[in-house]
Amino acid sequence: MKKEILIADNIDNIYDEINALIREKKTNVKKVVNDAIISLNWGIGKDLVWS
Repeated sequence: MKKEILIADNIDNIYDEINALIREKKTNVKKVVNDAIISLNWGIGKDLVWS
């Protein structure tokens, strides 16, 4: 029995949607990491000031 690979007519649209989703999630990750670094630095600064 031969298996066929179906190629969507709108493969370019699917690719663009996946690419946009990946870019969006990367941006979200960058924001979360940035917030964590800022919080860390504020915490370190607070500890240094109150030491």
